[in-house]
Amino acid sequence: MSRWSSVLPGRGRRSGSGSGSGTGRRGAPGPDGGASGAVNRGAGGPPVEDVDGVLLVRSVEDDSFPLDVVAEVAGAVGEEEDVVTVIVGSGGAAPGADHWARLGALLDSLRDRGTDRVRLVMSGAGDDRPDRPSVARRIADAWEVEVTAPDGAVLITPGGTLFAHGDSGAGSAWWRFAPGAQPRRLGRRAPAPAWEEALEGVPARTGGGCVVDRIPAGVVIRPAEAPGPAPDDLCFSVPVDFERLTVLVGAPHAEDVAADEVAAVLEGLPAAERARVRLAPGGRRDLLRLGQSVADLTGAEVEVLTGLPLLDDHAPAGTPPRPTLVGREGAPTWRPFVSSVVCGPVDADGRAPVPRPVGLHPPDWILGGSEPGTVRLTDRWQATVTRAGLALWAPDGPRPGPVGPAVDPEVCAIELGMPGQPLDGSLLPALAQLLRGLGTDVRSRTTLLVRGRLPAGDGALRRLAAEQGIPGIRYVTAVRPSHAGPATGRRGTAAEPVRAPTPGPAAAGGAMGRPGAAGGALPSTAVSGTAVESGGGVPAVAGSGAPAPTRPERPHGGRAATASGPGRPVREVGAPAAAGTAVGAGAGDPAVAGP
Repeated sequence: MSRWSSVLPGRGRRSGSGSGSGTGRRGAPGPDGGASGAVNRGAGGPPVEDVDGVLLVRSVEDDSFPLDVVAEVAGAVGEEEDVVTVIVGSGGAAPGADHWARLGALLDSLRDRGTDRVRLVMSGAGDDRPDRPSVARRIADAWEVEVTAPDGAVLITPGGTLFAHGDSGAGSAWWRFAPGAQPRRLGRRAPAPAWEEALEGVPARTGGGCVVDRIPAGVVIRPAEAPGPAPDDLCFSVPVDFERLTVLVGAPHAEDVAADEVAAVLEGLPAAERARVRLAPGGRRDLLRLGQSVADLTGAEVEVLTGLPLLDDHAPAGTPPRPTLVGREGAPTWRPFVSSVVCGPVDADGRAPVPRPVGLHPPDWILGGSEPGTVRLTDRWQATVTRAGLALWAPDGPRPGPVGPAVDPEVCAIELGMPGQPLDGSLLPALAQLLRGLGTDVRSRTTLLVRGRLPAGDGALRRLAAEQGIPGIRYVTAVRPSHAGPATGRRGTAAEPVRAPTPGPAAAGGAMGRPGAAGGALPSTAVSGTAVESGGGVPAVAGSGAPAPTRPERPHGGRAATASGPGRPVREVGAPAAAGTAVGAGAGDPAVAGP
């Protein structure tokens, strides 16, 4: 069995062996050791950094891992008290003898403290081949510890989950290496969510020809002709929910996925996991109609998210993601006030229940109204949240439905009154109060949807819209259903939103600082190998030589937003990086010797 090169201390050492010459073993940790006992024993060398228990080995010049990103990893792996997580960085350069020596000294220190399980966050460190044992195998055998390592690039996703990403047929994964034993394949995510093993039953393709791609939060179902997702796409920025699998339906500019294709994917899951699945739009189309059809096909309730669940950049630890709508250019636009609805199947008489709203976020700068999801504007007028925006209504008049019109990522719709209802002058002060609180970004995307009658004329409403920067007013004079009803017994696709016309282009999305605005969502951070050429804008961390995933350029690919907008990007460990930060060190590096 090949072991570490003699450049690494600890070569050939076994438990119980002495610390005499020839072993490369160092003395016991000094008083300056951190909480983990890791110290820098080489004069003038870079320190081993301890961030809430996660150890970081990198060069002085390597600034590819912001401390808040490492802290997120620590938060994600913190429940595993018997596992020490070590991130190995390289800053885009191949690790030299000193780099490997520092890692060896750290392993000595951990072993002396009785640590017997190590997670090595180093791209390609688990890439084990008959003619070239992996870095993780050599560490496991030489230090007699259990090592978990990825066989491909590692992405640090928003929220801190570590995702093994690669283009191999079976997909990349984390592997567990025990001393003298055959490696065991684990899942793609570390720590593993409750649904990790359930994905084994999900097909890579559906009977209708759609492709099912793995992403950190779950899967994406896309038409076969659409490009596959890449780490700098927004779908990789969706944080992992450890209890619930997220299924993205469609891709940017490739949204034609039928309800029976989605139902087929869900049928591949165990019943318990299928009951907790959430559907989210991978493109711009509203999924409500498709969700209703999927509920009919599966005979069970289905939760449909209004947008992609994304985190704000620099969001405090523990902040839950909020569904965010994505516009024509693939960038986040605004955040809806209703996070999701639950669609139920039709009953024995063929009637579908009204979708049940979940996760209501009414404007928080106005006092709450008489019911959940409402705010009181004046003594006469209240506003209630809908999937598409807000609706104003008077308590003594008809109440708007809980769903509203189809969701449009480019337009926040504010409904005024109900069909036939007279709208007197008392409406304008209430509307003005609501619009002032929305903020400039959302107002620039707002269309006033006038359903009631204006007996005094529409001039005052036009003036108010102009003063508040509202780009469009739409008058609905005919009575129509407020949303598409359930489509039973048909092959449904995601419904195309009914667009409210606006006189000019919508303002660019950005952090509004108000509810309803798309905040700065976080991209994931990638970890990949040092032996790989840096490209794609992801900072590199030392890796085992596994090539980083690449893809051809394509327009409007739904890229992760910059730090100023939602959709925080992943960070890659060990690959070049514009989209995130890379981590890695490689088994094929010249510093590691063979037999």
